[in-house]
Amino acid sequence: MNRWPDFLVIGAQKGGTTSLYHYLKQHPSVFLPQVKEPQFFAMAPRGDYFCGQGDASIERRLRIVFTEEDYLRLFADAKPEQKMGECSTYHLWSPDAPKLIHRKIPDVRMIAILRNPVDRAWSAFCHLQRDRRGESADFMEALENEPQHIEKDYNPLWRYVETGCYATQFKRYLEFFPRDQFLVLLNDELRDDPTATMHRVCEFIGVDNDFSFNFEKKLNVSGIPKFKVVHNVVKKQYAFKHTLKRILPLSVRRGISEWLFRNLMERKRMPDEARAHLEKKFRPEIDELESLMGLDLSHWKNS
Repeated sequence: MNRWPDFLVIGAQKGGTTSLYHYLKQHPSVFLPQVKEPQFFAMAPRGDYFCGQGDASIERRLRIVFTEEDYLRLFADAKPEQKMGECSTYHLWSPDAPKLIHRKIPDVRMIAILRNPVDRAWSAFCHLQRDRRGESADFMEALENEPQHIEKDYNPLWRYVETGCYATQFKRYLEFFPRDQFLVLLNDELRDDPTATMHRVCEFIGVDNDFSFNFEKKLNVSGIPKFKVVHNVVKKQYAFKHTLKRILPLSVRRGISEWLFRNLMERKRMPDEARAHLEKKFRPEIDELESLMGLDLSHWKNS
């Protein structure tokens, strides 16, 4: 008999879902599919990939799922006693996901991990620049281009402001689900106190919260390449990477990966003009989110 997941991590994109996925995957009482972000509840109603530069090829590589049959097959190897879940960053943003989730799994537990939307927007921009997909290397110009990105149906990563409007997104979910079906985490909570944060996650999904997680590896950090030519060679040489996978143990490959990241990427500071613009833009959304979800976000307002 096909089983639907017991919990969903619904976003936010660039909020810390990659770390949460890898931490949860360590727990023996939790099953997460190998496809990290199936995005089914956002993508099934669309029926096709997004249209931004490189969107479709990346979404194919990530093995995004469009059909119910393919989605349920992802959980086929779960043990009966395991809690099943998945992490799809489009789901919080998607206007279509809440209704479909409610139709298929109305009692599902949902986790959202949120990042200051100003910093999240900058991280998305750096991600696109890192992958050489950004249409402009100027952040203010990229922000000005967002309406065109939306009109042309680009991936949420290109929608710097829209994707960070969390209150708007949660209001769509609360039309279908009660507040107690959500656990809302903040990105800095996971970063600063991962043990306590994962304790809350385990308690929420109903698994042993005394499990000891390994928090050593830093995952999916965005930066801008220092040396674009070298970065491209490393990024695109799949045959070379496949050879390394066969001859080197995982611990060595991870060490090489982390060294390359430290030496080929740099963390650039957001321009002051852009920060001031976004802080003003997001302030009403942050105020509403505090009230809507019972959060204290004063540190977002005084960052």
